[in-house]
Amino acid sequence: EVFRQRYMDSGLLKGVDETNNHDIFVRSTGLPRCMQSAASFLAGLHRSTDAEILTHADTWFRAIPQKLLNRRGAAKFGSEACRRAARREQSAVHSSDEYQSASEKRFEPTMDVFAKWLGTTRRSLPDVTYLCDILQDEHCRGKKEFCHERTPSTKTVKKCLDTGTVTSAVDVCDEAFSLNYSLPYSRMLIQPLLEQILLHMEDILNPLDADPLESISRRMFLYFGHDSTLTPLLTSLGVFDGQWPPLASRVTFELWKCTSPHCRHHKVRLLYNGRPLQGDLTNTMGFCSLGDLVRLIGKRRDDFLASCGTEHTSR
Repeated sequence: EVFRQRYMDSGLLKGVDETNNHDIFVRSTGLPRCMQSAASFLAGLHRSTDAEILTHADTWFRAIPQKLLNRRGAAKFGSEACRRAARREQSAVHSSDEYQSASEKRFEPTMDVFAKWLGTTRRSLPDVTYLCDILQDEHCRGKKEFCHERTPSTKTVKKCLDTGTVTSAVDVCDEAFSLNYSLPYSRMLIQPLLEQILLHMEDILNPLDADPLESISRRMFLYFGHDSTLTPLLTSLGVFDGQWPPLASRVTFELWKCTSPHCRHHKVRLLYNGRPLQGDLTNTMGFCSLGDLVRLIGKRRDDFLASCGTEHTSR
């Protein structure tokens, strides 16, 4: 509804046929819940739900279209070497003194509480954020108690956590997410997605250079991911506020084409859940010049490929 009001009903995207699959590009990670979110979003945006949803197994959309590889001159952009480089950054985060200290003092004690609540061992549970992901949904609904029923013998036992314990656990998750997605790690994860976003913008501004089968007539590009997609994206852009992204959060890149004779540069506006993102790149209204975004992504491209061990020269 929010997108329909802002972009369709307002006329901001004039000429876009929301029932036409050639006008809107949709991509989702492969998890069923994410694909369902994409389908539900489109049902609210479209009067027709004929749009095709392209699925992608990777949380960060790191598989790069061949045309991007050709135009960027980076044949190894989505290579295993780059994925190994990202894993090295992740290992560096988890082995850091700051992360180890937080794990010992806050993360692991929280997991012990969950393990006792569920009647299992700490070793059988995944990372703290996975459990908090489950609890946050109920927490957002204002639920007063969080209960789990189990039958250790012949009698069913109901074990409950109070709201204060769950609220503290969600605070721990905020910290875990902030520490887990360090700036170097976030940049390694999200650079391929930023490249694709920039490519879409270039295709809109220079339709003769676009792939006629991919995006020559597309006006809206939708990517459906996870909190673990948004967090490194916001961190990489220098605007992550340290708070775990709420359910149904979104980051929007708006391309504003320069048409006035007094206008010198196309602009990009960044929004997070409908609010302008202000940072080193953007002003208080969330705007920056397209040229500044191009230069930022270009510099990051060199750093990214150097980390992968790939020779490359920016254009």
